[in-house]
Amino acid sequence: MLKEFGGQGIETNFDPSKLITTKASLGSATTIGIIATNVALDKAGATRMASAAHDGFARAIYSSHTPMDGDLIFGVSTGQREMKNPTSDPVKLGNAGAICMTRAIARAVFEAQSAVGDTDPTWKKNISLNNWDYIKKNLKRFKLE
Repeated sequence: MLKEFGGQGIETNFDPSKLITTKASLGSATTIGIIATNVALDKAGATRMASAAHDGFARAIYSSHTPMDGDLIFGVSTGQREMKNPTSDPVKLGNAGAICMTRAIARAVFEAQSAVGDTDPTWKKNISLNNWDYIKKNLKRFKLE
């Protein structure tokens, strides 16, 4: 996973004591997603998988799950494969869903492009502003390898 986030790896200078921005703040947004599987699930199973995928929001979005959030994940199943183990498979699906959601959000943030009138730089633009070439050359020094 250290090769993700545009090759940057995980954040090393994160300061959780900074002021938390919530969706009650100006310019905020609700996050909506979908998590899908080919394993046959009933409505309750799809709901459980979607609930577990919310962990992906919490891993990728700061802050997450505040009282003002309207975040939503839909869970769907194509029903192409039968569940092999009804005890452990739902746990595995939920875990995979959370990982998938985290990675999807990270990729979306990294791949985003500016629209006309955007005042904030995109992630890729921010990398160049922070001299990403220098950081790449010093991965071991920054303990990102």
